Amino acid sequence: MNQQRSGQGWGNRERRQGDAAGNRPRGNPPGQRPTPQDEPRSSEGRSGRGASREDADGKGEQSQSRGYKDLIVWQRASELAVAVYGLAKQLPVEEDGTLGEPLRRAAASVATSIAAGHARYDAAVFAQRLLKARDHLAELDTLMAIAVQLGCLREASVEEVTPMMVSVRQLLQRLIQRVETQERA
Repeated sequence: MNQQRSGQGWGNRERRQGDAAGNRPRGNPPGQRPTPQDEPRSSEGRSGRGASREDADGKGEQSQSRGYKDLIVWQRASELAVAVYGLAKQLPVEEDGTLGEPLRRAAASVATSIAAGHARYDAAVFAQRLLKARDHLAELDTLMAIAVQLGCLREASVEEVTPMMVSVRQLLQRLIQRVETQERA
């Protein structure tokens, strides 16, 4: 059964961790799952811009939802893409087209698949795009392993990126499970 999103984000519980001073955003304490009331709701359709919520004082609070950019998994996938672009610069010039381009494309595709799925406002499509992002992550992992085996990349360089890949994979898996659960509900 396909369900349309009704202003609630699927993975936004992983959003904002606090500002530079360590102040946490309003809502649930760390480690506690948010309720649908904690999610920003848009008063202007799907864009999420200009949404207003009432706080405990009953006064309206302006919140600017950025959609997929609020998802920690998208943020980490974007950071991973930037790191892989840096890694690809270490490749020999003659390997840039054969290994560098596929490495960069796979890394960027993880983040773009998440964003494209989130933009569709449909749980089934979002789940499919998240699965596709996970596929691109496996492709990236394989390409990096091949580059190390060929001696084009140092293993130490790849190991610097590996924790980022593991983090994105774990976040993706949790979000996939959450979206699929919501889709069945």
